[in-house]
Amino acid sequence: MNQYLTTYKNLILSKKIRFIYIVFIVIIACYCFIPIHTFKKDPIYIGVAAPMSGEERLQSIEMLKGIHLCVEKINKEGGIKNRPISLIVKDDKNDKSVAMKIASEFALDNRIVLILGHYLSSTSIVAGHIYQKSGIPVITASSASENITFGNEWYFSIIPGNSFQSDYVLQYIKSYIKTPYATIIVDTNEYENKSLAEKFQLSANSVGIEIKKVWEIDSSLNNIDTIIKTISTELQFIDSPGAIFIASQAQEAVKIITAIKKLGAKYDIIGPGSFTNRSFIEDFNQYPRERAIKGYYSNNIHVFVPYIPELNNVSNYDFNKAYLKKYHQSPSWIAAGYHDAMLVASEAIKKALNDSKESISQIRQKVRKKISDFNCLEKSISGFSGPIYFNDTGVVERSIKFGIYKNQQLLPSYTQFFILPENTNNIANNNTNNIITIRNNQAQKVKIVYTGIEFIDLLNIDMEQLICHAKLHLWFRFSGHFDHRNIVFSNAIHPIKLDTYNFSETHNNTTTVLYTVVEKFKINTNFTLFPFDHHTIKISFHHAQDTKDKLIYVSDNKQNIKRKSIFFNGFDITDIQMFQSIYFEHETSQFEDLSDLNTFSEFNIKATIKRADNFFPLRYLIPLLIAFFLLLLSYYIKNHQKYYLILTSLIITGIVNTKVFQDIASMDIIHIKLFFFISYLSIIIYVLILICYNRKTQVSE
Repeated sequence: MNQYLTTYKNLILSKKIRFIYIVFIVIIACYCFIPIHTFKKDPIYIGVAAPMSGEERLQSIEMLKGIHLCVEKINKEGGIKNRPISLIVKDDKNDKSVAMKIASEFALDNRIVLILGHYLSSTSIVAGHIYQKSGIPVITASSASENITFGNEWYFSIIPGNSFQSDYVLQYIKSYIKTPYATIIVDTNEYENKSLAEKFQLSANSVGIEIKKVWEIDSSLNNIDTIIKTISTELQFIDSPGAIFIASQAQEAVKIITAIKKLGAKYDIIGPGSFTNRSFIEDFNQYPRERAIKGYYSNNIHVFVPYIPELNNVSNYDFNKAYLKKYHQSPSWIAAGYHDAMLVASEAIKKALNDSKESISQIRQKVRKKISDFNCLEKSISGFSGPIYFNDTGVVERSIKFGIYKNQQLLPSYTQFFILPENTNNIANNNTNNIITIRNNQAQKVKIVYTGIEFIDLLNIDMEQLICHAKLHLWFRFSGHFDHRNIVFSNAIHPIKLDTYNFSETHNNTTTVLYTVVEKFKINTNFTLFPFDHHTIKISFHHAQDTKDKLIYVSDNKQNIKRKSIFFNGFDITDIQMFQSIYFEHETSQFEDLSDLNTFSEFNIKATIKRADNFFPLRYLIPLLIAFFLLLLSYYIKNHQKYYLILTSLIITGIVNTKVFQDIASMDIIHIKLFFFISYLSIIIYVLILICYNRKTQVSE
């Protein structure tokens, strides 16, 4: 008898060993088939020239944030032809002599394929001569002087030049600020500001803007504060000074603006991208009145930049989200620009590289040629700031965005001007008053409408029909005329007509209209984690007639709304997000084409519905745990009573199964069906094993 028992135990042990061996083999096989990117040993080196020290150090951080975000995504997806991108970063200190030294080091480094930078035009110009002589391609996203790329086929800029920007700003002053006059205050200590002011002054007459006065300051002088005070006093005696154009860095601009506004007069002030630096508002907050009343000095300051996060589409909404997740702040125009510069560089390198052995000079030449081939909309790179393609001088000419400060937040202006693609067929369909000319480009006037949605109550949630009956407030804030009744809700069960508004108020040509909407909307379900499931309500609407070349919606809340008091029938509404996207009425081109008559700006609010009852999952988990405990207990019972426990466990599992599919009757959830199938199968296998074991035991006895 003991011999039989020993043999039986050895048999059971050998089966366990075989089972462990099979599991081990399966794990190894799965591990081998997990997609892991393996790179070749030699990476692709890209140089970055940035002011890592000094007053502009924060701008270099913005540059590197955008570049690193792009590089991480590329390397995560396998790099460029299975080769990772590696950055070599050098500090040019925004100094021309240091920039020349760094440019020589980059040029002599045979590993480096391409350069990104420099931050300033002054350093880019002197370094550009070395890059041109050495034959190494460079892309900048912050230096706007035309002298950088003029006559230098190796240097490219994805930021429009100062002449282009000046024309844009002058048209904005004329069409939006609505004044035929302007005055200029320029800091001549910095080449970038001096160049911008010169181009602004030269282009003014052609647009119909009269320059009343030009003041020059030198921020390197010790008596700069006295000079600024004199300018603010002289400004009061100028009849109709018009828009005050300030071409300076953030620190000097804050001193000028506070000096002007302390005298009590109201002026339309406009400035360049330096006004969006994070130090701009920080410098304002040094003044007690600005700290006490947000916007006391900074309100109503106009800014022109290549990129404003709120004017987003589907692609750069994802960029904003990824940037916010990684760096916990919204991307600046510098970060967005250098992200796009890195994107252009990677695409050019991808097209230029092949498997043949080539010298570094040959590779650089091919990369330069591929960048220059991005020369029209059809060959453009889809960047987060818009389509990227270069003109004959190696500069991207694309729309400049305008913003205005309100309560220390930069918000898009009510009017924008978007460049129309070449050979567009839509100009004839527009009022000629809405078309302006920027150099050789046609730009369409686009109305910006701030809009918002606030959930008031959930009247009903039908999980079988996947319908949510919601009550909400919908409001619009706009300047001038806007047909706010002609709205189409894309996911409403029934058409919604906005007939009667709650109130309408107009102040300083800005109108706010509020509606109350009560309607049923579709729910996007997600039972993956049932009973810890959550679902999504998404309410989307677009204008019935005005396409995105005439109208763009912008969220009226920069921060996502979080409401915890809205709940119904065990559900709580959380994580409310509002954003703009693009609605396609029909299939359209992959390129950003504002002339497309079937493309609309769509506003969305998305909210997560979760079960507010924390005990709800226990209704399912406790019976299943009891069923599992009964199975476990049956293992230790030697007589036939164990089968009653197994039967009880099977009945409990069946009851829970029935209850689950009653609650989610409208859903065909494969993984839940699989869970119960495996549960039944496990119980059956367990019973069969017990029966076989009992028979063998009886035979042995």
